[in-house]
Parts: sequence; structure tokens; C-alpha cells
Amino acid sequence: MPPDGPAPDADHWPQNARSWSNLGAPLRPSPDDTRIVEAAISQWQRRHEASTPRALLLGATPELAACDWPAATRLAAMDRNPAV
Repeated sequence: MPPDGPAPDADHWPQNARSWSNLGAPLRPSPDDTRIVEAAISQWQRRHEASTPRALLLGATPELAACDWPAATRLAAMDRNPAV
């Protein structure tokens, strides 16, 4: 990369977004990763039965957005890169 070009990682996320189905861990959450997230969600739900969950997903990661969230969960996903 030329010294006056963009930072090495400046443009990799749009490319990753376009080829998401071809990526694997650690760039893309594995089934084990999503099971860990779902276990944490389930544990939270047991402790807060009367609450309506609100969650902020930093990084628009489809596998995490598709986790088994409790009914009526208000899930917002934010990503700094509009291409993602």
C-alpha cells in the first residue's frame, strides 16, 4: 500500500459486507459465538422477567441480530459504515 493511500483497514468492511457469506470466524460469528450470546440473553431474561428488553448491537452483525431474543425485545443495530 502506498504511504499516501488510505489506512490498511480503512476500506475492508465494505468488501467484507459484500462477501459476508464467504467469511468465517473470527470475522463472522460462529455458531458457538451465537450460542454464547443467546445464553447471556437467556440468563438476563431469567433475572429480569418483568422487563421488556432493550438492546443495542454495535456493528450490524446479522448472526447476532438473528439470535433468539425475548419476545418484544427492542433491538437497535448501529454500524459506523453505511455499506454494512
